[in-house]
Amino acid sequence: MKKTARKHNSEILDDFFSVTDAKAYAKTEKNMLLAMRIDKAIKAKGLNKTKFANKMGVQASVITRWLSGAHNFTTDTLFDIEEALETCYINVEETQRVETIKTVYVQVATNNRPVHAVNYGLGYNILLDTSNQSKCTYGKG
Repeated sequence: MKKTARKHNSEILDDFFSVTDAKAYAKTEKNMLLAMRIDKAIKAKGLNKTKFANKMGVQASVITRWLSGAHNFTTDTLFDIEEALETCYINVEETQRVETIKTVYVQVATNNRPVHAVNYGLGYNILLDTSNQSKCTYGKG
């Protein structure tokens, strides 16, 4: 005999699937993913909702609301959660872009005519033909 699946009603999932605006859908999806990450971190620390609620100084029902995926966290709350779970959800440190420019100077002679490389500091070299024929070749240095 084949069993039929029970139908579950969830207001949160109904709201999630009823969103037609792409921007609102993306926000809801991010909220749900954040709730899942927090839930995984709670479990990884060996805590349940009640123990985590005690650690955070809130009621267990607040944790349930947080983990529903529909809660709009404040940054203060997220910072407190990060500290309690020793994890990171908001990266506010500015990353530094490091650019390395390597310049190699080469002096070459072609057909007994010296060619000089001039570097202007922007990663481009201009090769000048000094044989009075006014030839310039531009290349990425």
